[in-house]
Amino acid sequence: MVGQAQEFYLVGRVPVRVQRQSGAMVVYAFNRYLNREESRPEYWSEITFDRGGLVRHVHHKEYQQAVRDLKAETVREAPRP
Repeated sequence: MVGQAQEFYLVGRVPVRVQRQSGAMVVYAFNRYLNREESRPEYWSEITFDRGGLVRHVHHKEYQQAVRDLKAETVREAPRP
């Protein structure tokens, strides 16, 4: 997409995607309990200040692998009906 940029991070084990388009920024974090990404702007301050040393800037492939890993854990931990 024209004018769109994405950056990928791991905040601890949480995959975070920052999407910028037309002067706007949206921060998405993968929620392992909902098994999907959701808008989580509070992660921007974590990324910006990294006070705990938990933030790593990663490539898209590493981001995708982190999402797959959390999805696999969620499936294994899901209660049986």
